Amino acid sequence: MKKSFENIEDFLSDASFKHWVLKKAPESGTFWKEWLKQHPEKEALYKAAESLLLNMVPDTGNCESNGKSRLEARISSSIRNKEVKKPIGDKVSFPKASHFLLSFMICLILAVLATELELLPIGNQADNEEEVSAKWITKTTLPGQKSKVHLSDGSTITLNAASEIKYKEGFGISHRDICLSGEAFFEIAKNDTLAFNVYVDDLVTTALGTSFNINSYDRPSVLVQLATGKVKVRSLSTSQEFPLIPGEQIKLSNDQLLKSQFNLANSFLWKDGILLFEKMPLSKVIKELERWYGREISLTGVNGKDPLVTGRFENDYLSNVLETISFSVPLTYRIEDKQILVHLKTR
Repeated sequence: MKKSFENIEDFLSDASFKHWVLKKAPESGTFWKEWLKQHPEKEALYKAAESLLLNMVPDTGNCESNGKSRLEARISSSIRNKEVKKPIGDKVSFPKASHFLLSFMICLILAVLATELELLPIGNQADNEEEVSAKWITKTTLPGQKSKVHLSDGSTITLNAASEIKYKEGFGISHRDICLSGEAFFEIAKNDTLAFNVYVDDLVTTALGTSFNINSYDRPSVLVQLATGKVKVRSLSTSQEFPLIPGEQIKLSNDQLLKSQFNLANSFLWKDGILLFEKMPLSKVIKELERWYGREISLTGVNGKDPLVTGRFENDYLSNVLETISFSVPLTYRIEDKQILVHLKTR
């Protein structure tokens, strides 16, 4: 075993370090606790390697693969997602990450750690920002990004663009409570002793083991749709409560819970990169496109009339989406700097 570690790769290629971080092996822990006492000047480097390993290797039960390869593959994915370009006339492109960029990312993480901030990317679709503050853990996605969050209890949350979840320390041990802002699809691991609760303002969705979608973009309205299993949705202020079975949804509107049916086949398509508009007002479509592509879009000319848009778009250019919409809705669009200007014409 090495007694001196000069860079992150030294840590990630060391079997004892991986067993300690990923499996909390007692025999390895004794060594590393003593090592940190003897090398306090390398604590930041140690923490950077620890954070990378925990967040780059989601399968904590298997640490036989080469640490450096995992790190480079994960950072490559992170760089590709950070550099995803969505100009109005081009497809999404994924430039190859050079060794220089890999080294730059490692140095960047060390620099951030040195200023007592942390970058903890998770998921395989886009970078997440994680903040630990006052015993709360927060994970977010930016406009134009989506990401998967793998929780310690075995549950998985797919975060849509411009969304956030937060939960207190002790998740999966003393509680399974999540606060949501935005939209997310939940795949809940079964636990007969700890219910899984999702809080959106006054609304609480409770499950033991199931999958469902919650959309809270248009607050104060919130939409809960059940895909599998059973959930219970209740309002804390009005004490209204409804159980749901697959294909049923609850919508919070004017402080009232309204239960209805929905089409399972056409829901949750956003997880597969599909945009679906079904008689949606143009102003809401523009907001959805802003979140989806991470671009600022200005809409003018509505003047009280908000035409309805219907269409399905799968991993398409933003320009193609706007062009297709213009066939049914009389609009024009142009680019000025980083902003896209959309104008609704009078027929």
